[in-house]
Amino acid sequence: MAEPGVVNPNRVFVGNLAPETSEDALRAWASGIGAVESVEVVASRAGRTRGHGYVSFADAATAARAVESFNGSKIGDREVQVEAARPPRVREERAPREATGAPPNRLFVGTLPFETDEAGLAGLFAGVAGVTGTEINRRANGDSKGWGYVTFGSTEQAQAAIAAVGPLELEGRALRIESEAGPRKRTRGRGGGAGGAGGEGGEGGAAGGRNRRRRAPREDDDAEYTYEGDPKRVFVGNLPWSTDDASLAAAFTGAVSAEVARSRDGSRSRGFGYVTFRDEASATASTTATITLEGRELRVELERRRVRVEA
Repeated sequence: MAEPGVVNPNRVFVGNLAPETSEDALRAWASGIGAVESVEVVASRAGRTRGHGYVSFADAATAARAVESFNGSKIGDREVQVEAARPPRVREERAPREATGAPPNRLFVGTLPFETDEAGLAGLFAGVAGVTGTEINRRANGDSKGWGYVTFGSTEQAQAAIAAVGPLELEGRALRIESEAGPRKRTRGRGGGAGGAGGEGGEGGAAGGRNRRRRAPREDDDAEYTYEGDPKRVFVGNLPWSTDDASLAAAFTGAVSAEVARSRDGSRSRGFGYVTFRDEASATASTTATITLEGRELRVELERRRVRVEA
């Protein structure tokens, strides 16, 4: 187990593991790269794999080689994601927001799809002036919590960005975008007892809390998820804003249809879209090809929708 807050240069994260991948299979794959000290396939308390694991090599050079040369290699029939392992977070006691405030040049972005990374978050604000960095808030195991931050060069640029991007959706989710300049408070009814007044839309008495926001998952959330998608369909990110359905389809050999995701009123592209192919082989081949539009290298991945597994 890695020590919280400490980077181990010998350790790598391996994602997109098949449910049946065992630690022996992970070790056999890693042994083809170099000397292995330990492997771990992360599982839930119920014993189901979470689709990722870790490998600790004998030295940092072997770990670096794994990231550089074996990202996208296969374990079984799956292409795996290989990255330098992030250190587990150190839990710290935080002062209340009301006392500390928050950076006025930073925006909070919530209800993100769990597979959204920092590059995908940055892509949502492509063309907006002043972006200096993005951050996805993650659990100790590296999984996204479904929200993050976009930092700008100034408070004015952050405020202007809210108006510039307008209402945004990503993979069917309406994103929540707001300034970090002040505390974000839960909306709770304040009524109580014998018919007290409801707070901010809540009703009096026991119903006073109806307007609460749903809490974010806990750090130890043990929910199970799986990924579904059409094997003949790919997600395409980093699109130029001028891209339409026809030009997107024309960029891919074997495409039978394409759709650029647009804002609710249809007035602007959201910077990504989907392409459907005539067969699975063509879709898979497109994910390894280098495809550019207007000088931008497109990000192409097989369609994956995160779905909660009911117990």
